[in-house]
Amino acid sequence: MLDIVRLGLLLVTFAAAGVYDWFKREIPIKTWIPAILLGVIFDIVEAISGTFNAVYLVPPLIIIAAVSYMCMKGMIGGADVLAAITVTAILPEPPRLWWAPSIFPPLITLIAYYGLFTLLLVVLNLLRNVTRITVIKSVPAPLYQKLILAIYSRPMSVSKFLRTKFYYPAYIPGNLLRLHFNVEEDDSAWRAKIRELVVRGVLREDSEILVTWGIPTVSLLAVALVLYIAIGDWILLKVFEFVLRTRL
Repeated sequence: MLDIVRLGLLLVTFAAAGVYDWFKREIPIKTWIPAILLGVIFDIVEAISGTFNAVYLVPPLIIIAAVSYMCMKGMIGGADVLAAITVTAILPEPPRLWWAPSIFPPLITLIAYYGLFTLLLVVLNLLRNVTRITVIKSVPAPLYQKLILAIYSRPMSVSKFLRTKFYYPAYIPGNLLRLHFNVEEDDSAWRAKIRELVVRGVLREDSEILVTWGIPTVSLLAVALVLYIAIGDWILLKVFEFVLRTRL
C-alpha cells in the first residue's frame, strides 16, 4: 500500500513540475520540498521497521553527486538535481507492483527512459533536417561540426524565431557559430539580439538561422515516470536479456 502512496505522491509532484517546466522552463523550489520531506519520513519509518534496503540508495546517491557537479558547471539546471533528489527520497527502492516488474533503483530506470525519449527527439530532428540539408551544408564549418549541428539544431526563419520561445541560436550567418550552450541562457535576450540585427539590416526576417530547442528535462522525466508506472523495468530487462542471452 505504501508503494502506491509513494508513486502517487511522485506522480503528482512531477506532473506539477512538468507543467512548470514545459511552459516556463523554471520550477519553484516549493514544488519539490513537500515531496522530499514526506519521502524522507516514509524512508525513516521503513528503516525503523526493518523493511528498508539501504543498498538501493548507493547508485542514486552517485547519480545525485554527478548531476550536482554538472549543475555547478552550468551544464544542467538546479531543477534536474532536485528532481533526482525527489525520486530518491520518495522512491528509493523499486515498488512492488504485480503488473510492472522492477529490480533496478527507480532513478536509474527513469533516466534510461528519459534517454530513450531524448534519442527519439534526435532521430526526429535528423529526419526533419534531411529536407533542409542545404542550410546546414552552407555553414562555414568543418564536416564534423556540421554533423553535430544536424543532430541538435534545426533551420528556422528569423521571423519564426522571433515568435517562438525556448529556442536558442546555434548559427547566425556572419555572427555566431557555436556547439555549446549555457543552461542559464535567456531565450528572450536572444530574441532581442536577433531583432536588433534585423533592425540594423544585418539579417532579414526571411533569413535562415540554426536553432536548438531547450529540452524540458523534467517534463520528459514526468512522461518517463508514467511509462515506469505502466511497465516498470520491462524495457531495461529486455535489453539485458538480449545482451546476456538469458531470462531475468
